[in-house]
Amino acid sequence: MVPNESAVLAIDRAGERILVTFALLMCSALAPCHAQQTTATLLGTVTDSSGAAVPGAKVRVANTATNVKREAETGVEGNYSLPYLPSGNYQVTAVR
Repeated sequence: MVPNESAVLAIDRAGERILVTFALLMCSALAPCHAQQTTATLLGTVTDSSGAAVPGAKVRVANTATNVKREAETGVEGNYSLPYLPSGNYQVTAVR
């Protein structure tokens, strides 16, 4: 008995779909997981000895192991943000 050609074609397409679905699942499983970050954001506020905010101050950070430096300026309330800093120890200084 010869199988029906349309039935064979339907089985082949179903198998193709399963194979494509499996391949997509495997690719998504092998994709890098972004749950662990290797950078951080340093947030802070620069104040003077009386506790008043210091707007316009230059905040500098230097990685103590690599000496890589980054800089930010404080806003009107003395706040600053230095995003995407690689993990490590930093020396932080502020100058006006």
